[in-house]
Amino acid sequence: MESNVEVVVAGGGLVGLSLALFLADQGVGTLLVEQRREPSRLPRGRGLNLRSMEVLRAAGVEEALRAAPASVLRDLPQIAQARTLAGEELFRAARPAAGAFTAISPTAPVLVDQPEVEAVLRTHAQQRGARLRFATRLETFEQDADGVSVHLRDLRGGTGHVVRARYLVAADGHRSPVRAALSVKTSGVGSIAHYANIPFRADLSGPLRGRPLALCYLDEPVAHTMLTRLDHPERWVLMVPYRPERGESAADFTAARCLELIRAAVGAPFPEPELLRDLDAPGVSVQTWELASWTADRYREGRVLLTGDAAHVMAPAGGLGGNTGIQDAHNLAWKLAALLRGAAGAGLLDTYEQERRPVALAATEQSVRQQMRRRSGGREDVPSGKDSPAGKDSPAGKDSPAGKDVPAGKDSPAPHPLAAVLGHRYRSGAVLAEHPDDPVPQAAVEFTGEPGTRAPHHVLERDGVRLSTLDLYRSAFVLMCAERGGRWADAGRRLDPGLGVRVHRVGEALRDVDGGWAAAHGVSDSGAVLVRPDGFVCWRAGDDSGADHLARLAAVCAAVLARPALSPVSAPYQ
Repeated sequence: MESNVEVVVAGGGLVGLSLALFLADQGVGTLLVEQRREPSRLPRGRGLNLRSMEVLRAAGVEEALRAAPASVLRDLPQIAQARTLAGEELFRAARPAAGAFTAISPTAPVLVDQPEVEAVLRTHAQQRGARLRFATRLETFEQDADGVSVHLRDLRGGTGHVVRARYLVAADGHRSPVRAALSVKTSGVGSIAHYANIPFRADLSGPLRGRPLALCYLDEPVAHTMLTRLDHPERWVLMVPYRPERGESAADFTAARCLELIRAAVGAPFPEPELLRDLDAPGVSVQTWELASWTADRYREGRVLLTGDAAHVMAPAGGLGGNTGIQDAHNLAWKLAALLRGAAGAGLLDTYEQERRPVALAATEQSVRQQMRRRSGGREDVPSGKDSPAGKDSPAGKDSPAGKDVPAGKDSPAPHPLAAVLGHRYRSGAVLAEHPDDPVPQAAVEFTGEPGTRAPHHVLERDGVRLSTLDLYRSAFVLMCAERGGRWADAGRRLDPGLGVRVHRVGEALRDVDGGWAAAHGVSDSGAVLVRPDGFVCWRAGDDSGADHLARLAAVCAAVLARPALSPVSAPYQ
């Protein structure tokens, strides 16, 4: 076991593995520890959204993800709500086709179950130098001004070991022991409902009537029941609300009761179902989980940071939880890398919470809005608590599982679905906002090159091959200059090499296929934009006017990287 490392990542799930990959991709010495002996095979997350695919494409794993076994949901694009699976539908909706995104991105969402995604991330993280230690538990940690002492235990051999790290990142789930040790509180809706998962095998082709359903919200056997497929067309999981506050537990879901609940949910004759055992918990057929929504009150305590479910928990509708966590990791990785190599000041890490916590707050609200709308048959006036239509005798209990009033957002317009994925508007020290005193605009799917927004997707050509501008942003700052922005390009090439700023000028190696690069980025044909390693614009110059381009660029980099004023040049420009 290593005794010194730059970053320890606690947690080897989707977000922890993503962070290990992103850090290793930037040359950061990383040790990931996970107490599970093997990766989970339970298909929790079912896909990667558009922004997650953009950051994973930048990390060089898009092809591997698309080559991975596809989720059984890939060819099942619809979601419905009905009393029973066989009964009359109240609503049905379909996800957009992949081709719907070609105007705004070089990639598209992918439907791959979380275990397959984790396998790809694990392989690539290790190939790039990250060290992964499963069956290893983080027991305690202490931090000081210089680093964090992390106490680990090998669960196979029982031996303990202390690792000294510069930083510790908790990606250890919604019950995060690290967050608890830091006494970080959470706020938000909190618990919405509790569910028992009943996995089973059955041929439901009759009740389905040819419908390509990925998920169905049902009123039977109790309101807010959900039915979805596992990893095979005939392998299902029925998610039934239950009431632990009334003494119900997983033990109450006997085999006979589970079969009764399945039949009630289907609502029509079908071949006898076979109850399945959880591959991750032999001998257990029913597992329970909590549908909740909250956000940690802070993301950082000294040299310890929170990410993924350790920082926020979201309702499953919209698939925002794990995807938001991947994007947290991407935001944090470049900032840690810049700090560890001496290019940034410690204040840069403060911008992680400044940028990502508002995103989590918006995503939790969006997920609750979608979850409650779907649970209520598409209605905006979402009932909850004692007023729920679930107040009737049923195999799962008499009352609604909602437990409390949940905001449905009926008094505010619902944002564009892609806004919660791509439309973040960062306002932090790592962005030089053009109108810093104005309120932060609402998330929107409009990419104009404004500082604080994800850079526009614009098609260029290099050596006869077309590529997106987004493909230029990986692991380093990029100064993109318009065709007549030669003075900005010259200044960028004279910056301190330690900053690692890459310079591209439209019209040199890159040809503007449609001639609209400058307009797409809101600058003149002599302007420039500075794009961060995460693909977000942090500064732009409308044109090349100004007395000293080099001094101005150096001042911009110093501000964004939270460090003292930089010497603008380390060597004469050749």
